[in-house]
Amino acid sequence: MAGGGSGLRVAGIIAATIVLVAMTAVTTWASLERGVLDNAHLLRDRWFLATLADTYFAFGTVAVWMVYRSSGLLRRIAWVIGVLLLGNFAIAAFLLLVLRSWDPRTGAAGFLLRPKGAASEMR
Repeated sequence: MAGGGSGLRVAGIIAATIVLVAMTAVTTWASLERGVLDNAHLLRDRWFLATLADTYFAFGTVAVWMVYRSSGLLRRIAWVIGVLLLGNFAIAAFLLLVLRSWDPRTGAAGFLLRPKGAASEMR
């Protein structure tokens, strides 16, 4: 991955930053119409429930990777809670942290797998 890796890092940082900015904008926009807790009527909409289930299954999939790649029980718990409460905000923040320490010469394995020397046990 000679040469192209740093471009991938920059692209990842840009993508995660776009997610953070876009989610902040759309969340602010929606909140100006009504509060997040003022949506009980949506629980009767089957498409809303299907979309919510799809979203949380995706969050769960990403959270499994976050737990695997992180070290320390408290950090792992914090990331899972973050994903469940903040969704893509937490995922984008996690990606930015991983990208910060990722050596592009290690390729996809270095990005996806637990860093060498990181504790694998649940502490």
